Amino acid sequence: MATVHKGDIAASNDSFFKSNAYPDSMARKIGQYTVFLVDDSPDDRSLAVETLKRSPYIYNIHCFNSSEELAIHCSSGGGYSGNRVHFLPTIILLDIHMPKVSGMDLLLDLKKNPLTKDIPVVMLTNDASPETAEAAHRLGASACVLKPVRLDRIHEVICAGSAWHDNDKATHLQGLLAAIVESSDDAIISKSLDGVITSWNTSAERMFGYTSAEAVGKNISFIIPADRREEETHIVAQLREGKRVMHFETMRVGKDGRNVDISLTISPVRDAAGLVIGGSAIAQDIAGRRAVEAQLSRYMQALEKSNLALSEYAHTVSHDLKAPLRRVVQYCALLQEEVGDRLGADGTEYVARLVVQTTRLQQLVDDLLSYAQVLSAREERQELDLNKVMREITESLDCLIAENRAVIKIGDLPVARVYPLRIRQLFQNLMANAIKYHGQEDPAVAAECVDQDKYWLFSIRDNGMGVPEEYRATIFKAFERLYSEEEIGGSGLGLAICAKAVEMHGGRIWVESAPGGTGSIFFFTLQK
Repeated sequence: MATVHKGDIAASNDSFFKSNAYPDSMARKIGQYTVFLVDDSPDDRSLAVETLKRSPYIYNIHCFNSSEELAIHCSSGGGYSGNRVHFLPTIILLDIHMPKVSGMDLLLDLKKNPLTKDIPVVMLTNDASPETAEAAHRLGASACVLKPVRLDRIHEVICAGSAWHDNDKATHLQGLLAAIVESSDDAIISKSLDGVITSWNTSAERMFGYTSAEAVGKNISFIIPADRREEETHIVAQLREGKRVMHFETMRVGKDGRNVDISLTISPVRDAAGLVIGGSAIAQDIAGRRAVEAQLSRYMQALEKSNLALSEYAHTVSHDLKAPLRRVVQYCALLQEEVGDRLGADGTEYVARLVVQTTRLQQLVDDLLSYAQVLSAREERQELDLNKVMREITESLDCLIAENRAVIKIGDLPVARVYPLRIRQLFQNLMANAIKYHGQEDPAVAAECVDQDKYWLFSIRDNGMGVPEEYRATIFKAFERLYSEEEIGGSGLGLAICAKAVEMHGGRIWVESAPGGTGSIFFFTLQK
């Protein structure tokens, strides 16, 4: 049953705001329409309302007593005024003969207004002359109907207006899609299942050198190299099954004979019945990306050669430095043994200092070699049982553990894909530091691991001196030390080696310390 509204009109000085109340698009979607009826005759208006109320399609009927009332309402384009809703109709039924402003004058204004020009208007008249109907049509009326109103004529106009509206929307959408295709930076080509090109956008012209006139109607094979024709057979087979081909990297030939590296995404095109009738291909030029990849590959090869040369150089320098240093230590030992009693107190002290400094230099050379190995060593990741690795490391630290009466506790460690050399250097340095940097109490060191989805989280906990907050970031840099060599021996490279080893495994390393020198926890993650 249609709802009838009377006098639901806003004053001309009301403020209006855009409203979505009863939108025309929703009315069409559910098959129910809103009608504005304008007639100064109460009897004709009542008779028309009774007729319209019998329609299963009409949802709202709004009555206006004059052209002026409708003009005030429609000039706003719909909105709110006080507690009343103002909106635009699906169709307007407009009496021709009204005082002051006639229906013809109002029709002219409605068709000039962008907000109302597309609303179908049916002129209502008692005049059956052809001249009246022709005049109404010239001004833009959809129909001219004799009173009393016949429901079938109103339905005809509503259906005709809806069909025109839908066709207009489809035409607009088609034009919009065509504009998007033409403005795309990627080549967009459509073709039939037998390979005949049906569309070829501007970017395809630019990419391959052929104009649309040259390409449309030809088989797509004319841009496919002879040795890649089987690709098209595979693509068509995928399309026939309704499947998409995503990001397929291949090569095509331009008009000038050059090879064009492209990435293809091809989707099936279906008809109204859902049958696949062709394909739509989007081709992206990847020549720039390929050039960058080639340049990056050259840089990687050069870097690999440089790292290899650095590794070889480090081994050479290590050998050439360590041999003379060993001899200096040996000669010092001989000097003390052969003529130690004639050196006197000062001479004996000088020789002892020489031995200490030479030993430190040997340690520095060893650490520099380790650091170079971490940076440049060529090795593949392997599945290693880190429990076994840790046992081997604690065995190698036996003397240091015994000397410091250290207590070592190793939790359950995982089997992980790691770089063997780097992981041993990492554990070795962290465990040795935890033992060496102890406080008044005997060292207590605990190593544990927690599974964190994509990473392993390791922790090395000690009860040593701790790390002041201001040094927690810098201690992982090369040659950064918290204590002098006289206090605690070392080269300042141990934690730098650890940081590089962790970085090679795609993880990160950091330290946390409780205030007051009550120990530290070194955390690091290793990517699985």
